[in-house]
Formats: sequence, structure tokens, C-alpha cells
Amino acid sequence: MAVFLLSAGMGLADGMSEEEIADEVATVEFTGVATELFVGEMPGAPTFWAVEVASDEENNFCSEIVNVTVFQATPGPWGTFDENVSVGDSVEVFGTPIMDESGCIAAVTLQGSQEYRLELAEEETEVVEDNAVVEDTEDETEDGEVVEDDTAVEDTEDETENGEVVEGDAVVEDTEDE
Repeated sequence: MAVFLLSAGMGLADGMSEEEIADEVATVEFTGVATELFVGEMPGAPTFWAVEVASDEENNFCSEIVNVTVFQATPGPWGTFDENVSVGDSVEVFGTPIMDESGCIAAVTLQGSQEYRLELAEEETEVVEDNAVVEDTEDETEDGEVVEDDTAVEDTEDETENGEVVEGDAVVEDTEDE
């Protein structure tokens, strides 16, 4: 079935520019985790990554694992795939969906445009800000003296083990007695 759909896609692509193909062909974009690489061993057999879909709110995938064809001995154009991807890496995928009979996405191919890709996902740096309140308080001692307590705040920035940048506020107390 997938071979038929790829052949039909190639037939559709004959005589069309990449821009026309992009306008006519549906595309899918999602992030996931690369779970296994299958290298085609027979002449013309596809090479594909099995990708566990991590973020997808608008597409209808048939299962949580989607095969993404990154190469096959068929006419291009072909998108690119990062050869540095290994099992367990977060990846971003942009390509042409291959639907099954029920209309859900059974696989994705990078054939059809040089814009298509399977690449390492950019790690997001999460920035957390913690804002403290500066307080002025007055306390009265047993003698009737007024003691002012000014609390000053210093901005600090730390990086956690997983690369997150956490901005916090260190409290420095300055007490004045009158």
C-alpha cells in the first residue's frame, strides 16, 4: 500500500515545480522521539526512522509510532535528515503524510520537497523568574525604640543540571536601629 502511495506521489510530482508541489500536497509537522532506524537492505528498499509522536494536536496519526521514510531509490526531490540522530533523540519532522484507508496518518515521507526534514529538535531553554517583594517593616523594642528592617533583593541566575536557566532572587537583609 505504501509503495502504491509513494508511486502515486511521484506521478503527481512529475512536471510540477517544488512550489506547486508544496501548494498541492498536504504536509505534516510534529516532534517525537527517534526509536529505531531501519536501513533498506534490498535495492530500492526505503530507509526510515520509527518515531514516537510526542507533540501533535492537529494531526490524526494511526498509532503513537510513525515510520518516517528518509530515503528510497526513487526520483526526488528528497528532503534532508540529520545523520547524527540516534535512538532516544528528540526530533522534528516535516514531510508528506501517507494516509491509510481510514484516513489516519500511517507514515510520513521526506520525498517531494527539499524543504522536508527530520532533524534533531532544538532544546528549549526554560526560564523561570521568581519575583520577591521588598518589605519595609518597623518593629518596636521593649524600650520603645523603633527598629527598621529593610529587605533588599539581588537578582541571581543559576543553571540546572538539564540546562534550564532559573532566575531567582537572593534576599539580603539590612537592619538599621534607631
